[in-house]
Parts: sequence; structure tokens; C-alpha cells
Amino acid sequence: MSYGAAVLLTQNVFVTGGCASFPQFSCRLHHELVAVRPFQSVVNVYSAADPVLDSWRGARRFAVTDAMTESCISAAEYHEKGGQYLKEHAASNRYLPSSSYEAVL
Repeated sequence: MSYGAAVLLTQNVFVTGGCASFPQFSCRLHHELVAVRPFQSVVNVYSAADPVLDSWRGARRFAVTDAMTESCISAAEYHEKGGQYLKEHAASNRYLPSSSYEAVL
């Protein structure tokens, strides 16, 4: 990951899900990120208004969009590529090999 990308990511950390409800979770995460970032780096941690349900609500809104249809694997893709196939789309985690892994190849 480039330095610029790391800076942007640590400036905008959004916490959601059940674990975000743990007491002082956002505060602890902020302290941990500050500890591993360069001196005087800007680190912001934001919590969802309702950590348990906000991610579900967002997924519900996404499910009724055209982007959802484009993100899904068709039956033909499943039969051609198998159950382990993961389709890349705007919300997916893209596979980026690390430089050390590429050096081994």
C-alpha cells in the first residue's frame, strides 16, 4: 500500500458491526492506530450510529440497486468458474499480490 493510501485510510476509519459496541472500542482502535502511524499523523475513527444494524441497513439499500445485479455471479459464471470464484466489483476486496509474493514467482 502506498503511503498516500495509508494516510487517507487512517484519516477515515469507519467502525460498524456488533464488535463496535464493545465499551471504548473506537477509542482503543484510535490509540492503536496512532501508535503504529508516523508521528503527528491524523487518525480519525468514526462509529456507526447503530453499529449492530447500520451495516445491514446499508446492505438492504444496496440490494435493490442495479449495482447489486451487476455484482452477483450468474448461474453460467458459477458453472464455468466454480463455487470458489469471487467476482470483482465496486464493493469487493480486490486481490493485489504483495511485492514479496511477486518476487517468489
